[in-house]
Amino acid sequence: MADQLAHGLHNDADADMADHIIELTGIPNMCKNLSLAVQEAGRALARTAPLHPSVIKHLNNAAIAARSAGLMADQIMVVFVQAHREDIIRVLDPRIGEERWNLRNGPGTLDAAKLRAAISSAHSARLALPAGTSGGGGQGNGGSKLVPASDGSTKKLITLMKGFTRGHMVNVLSEVAGSAAGVEVVADSVTKLYRRMVKTWPTEGVVDDTVRATASRVRAVSTELRNAIKAAQRAHERQLRLNAKPRKGAKAESKWDVAGRGPAN
Repeated sequence: MADQLAHGLHNDADADMADHIIELTGIPNMCKNLSLAVQEAGRALARTAPLHPSVIKHLNNAAIAARSAGLMADQIMVVFVQAHREDIIRVLDPRIGEERWNLRNGPGTLDAAKLRAAISSAHSARLALPAGTSGGGGQGNGGSKLVPASDGSTKKLITLMKGFTRGHMVNVLSEVAGSAAGVEVVADSVTKLYRRMVKTWPTEGVVDDTVRATASRVRAVSTELRNAIKAAQRAHERQLRLNAKPRKGAKAESKWDVAGRGPAN
């Protein structure tokens, strides 16, 4: 999905605004899933993980940033509809001969049914975009076939984050670091979509700015997760070092292994 946002469903030169709207409506769903997963991770680690408060602070900041990104993403279509009210009315309720106002008297591909369907997709539970060009910078021909919904991947991500209540801490911190890299990919994809908008989409600046702000807030999530890892490397340097290089071998070091204690009720 991130790849589709970055490269587009169609060659931008051949797309109409309904095609672009479908791309915009994919951002809130993606950010909502991301927000839920990061918040689950923060709750799981704050409750049960033996981590220094400096690490928990950044994890909590990541959860706050994720909520903020989700809220900003939810505003994209609201801002779009407000900013393009006159354009939308022209398509949904065209006057007789309205096409004669088309730029250079072009035939046009946008009609009321197509635009209405694109806008209504913002309120659907769809978690994936229509299939389009992949990895080709939008140079191919887009399609309308739906890719499999990413609900399974979303559930796996959320389950992974919830699973931070168990497992070895070295593995958990490794997963957090991997999550930071994954969030960075999402931020990059929204940023690339913003750049495409600025270059080729006939959208008002306020719409472009809302998408850019969403990308910035998603990136803030990745930054806080990376900061959490850096804090863990400082605060838990000894534990990490002894796990990597146990004194006199793993069998000897295991004699310091402690009995487990669950969280306080």
